[in-house]
Amino acid sequence: MEGTEAKDSESRDWDNGDSGLRQRRHRLSTFVRTLEERYHAKTLLYLLKTGVPICNWLIDYDWKESFFADMSAGLTLAVFMVPTGIAHAGICGVEPVYGLYTSIFPTFLYMIFGNSKYNALGPFAILSVLTHSIIEKIQTAEMETQIMYNNTLYKSVGTVDPASNITFITSMDDFVPIRPIHIATTVMFLSGIFHIFLGVVRADFLSCYLSEQVMSGFVVGGFVHVFFSQIGECLGIKLPPRDGPGSLLFRVQDLFERLPETQFATFLISLASLAFLTFSRHVLDPWLSSVFEFPIPYELLLASFPPPALPRFELIPSIFVTTLGITIVTVAIHLTVVKIVENKHHEPINSCHELYSLGIVGVLSSAFPVFPVTSIFARTLVGSPDKNTTQVTD
Repeated sequence: MEGTEAKDSESRDWDNGDSGLRQRRHRLSTFVRTLEERYHAKTLLYLLKTGVPICNWLIDYDWKESFFADMSAGLTLAVFMVPTGIAHAGICGVEPVYGLYTSIFPTFLYMIFGNSKYNALGPFAILSVLTHSIIEKIQTAEMETQIMYNNTLYKSVGTVDPASNITFITSMDDFVPIRPIHIATTVMFLSGIFHIFLGVVRADFLSCYLSEQVMSGFVVGGFVHVFFSQIGECLGIKLPPRDGPGSLLFRVQDLFERLPETQFATFLISLASLAFLTFSRHVLDPWLSSVFEFPIPYELLLASFPPPALPRFELIPSIFVTTLGITIVTVAIHLTVVKIVENKHHEPINSCHELYSLGIVGVLSSAFPVFPVTSIFARTLVGSPDKNTTQVTD
């Protein structure tokens, strides 16, 4: 009797286990069928064309009719952006070569993920100034960390005879010095993440609050900051870094206090460079434009090219809040230019997709030594219908 009951119990357990297995298999097969119905080949192709717009137009690209027009406009845009990138690298506080990389990588990636054939990404003075303020803040904190470490080391060793040849270690064992471009690329990466998040929450409605008067005042104020951030370099005066409310007024005060320290040779070189660029723009350009069909990059004669660097993502906690401000500025400028392009060429542009594009470009290009970019109307004018036909111009 007991043996029969045991067998019946085992049989019921087996049936229950087999039934549970069949239920799991049924749920799995139902889930797979749902995925197949919802995400079939046509749906995946649609998502690919929506997320990567280059797949939407490159298949039908007319190489014979469009390639040479796009190449001509692209070369003009490149010559325009290269010296601009070098100049903004100086404002940002990084090496000039990183201005070249900033003019290349984000623009190339926008060709793949961008939605407008007229927009062009590149450095912007206000973003460069904001990035430079973050770089100064991080480097100041790093210097304080090194000084604190050296003081601790000195106390542990004791008083050292000045005649002895003992050299203190200036950094911790596993401490790698932070270069300015490392901070800039980290800002680029984090702002890209913020842009994608704004696209997810559909924050493109912010463009409704960006009137022409607001943007004009914002740009003028930004260029005032740019001027006073660079005037010390032109005069050969070392001005202390200023940050926070009233920083512009303090910088003007520092400038007048140290004006007697002006390096006459540096001032003459700056004045000669400015005169050369002004003469080239207003005298040589009208004459050379009849010979060449693209502008001459006179600024390249005043630039040098150091090696590249990689980003440092462990800096994210230190730059999180400030980068959020840079993200807002970038979105404001980019959506304003998108609106201008949309009205000028009567071509509807999805602002939400532009936020996705800006975010993806920021995240991917941060793998290279670049600093934050946005869409600029002056460069966008190069991509007009009489000069280019597709995003290949970018």
